Amino acid sequence: MDDQELTVLAISRANDPDGSKLRAALEAHFEVERLHALRVFLLYLMCVSGVPVWIAAGWPALLPAGLRNLSLLAWAACATGSVMCTISELRWRRRLLDGEADLARSRTVSS
Repeated sequence: MDDQELTVLAISRANDPDGSKLRAALEAHFEVERLHALRVFLLYLMCVSGVPVWIAAGWPALLPAGLRNLSLLAWAACATGSVMCTISELRWRRRLLDGEADLARSRTVSS
């Protein structure tokens, strides 16, 4: 996914007098960006917490049981959070696309 996207939204006061359509589209955009950043952060944490899990799988006597359990719990929590972020991000992305389509539709109706 390219992080350098540019979206041009041409709106008029006649079709969106109070700016609610633009506000909804921008809110959806910010939520998508926030959830994407959180998902990437959780994936990095999964990688970091996966190292002790990998070591414990290869050499069980090398790490104490408490550290093994903690790292496995952290990995599972990050994986669950990542799945939840992905689902939320897809929902907000759908709202964003619907909002952009609504803005484009209102622009072409008046033209």
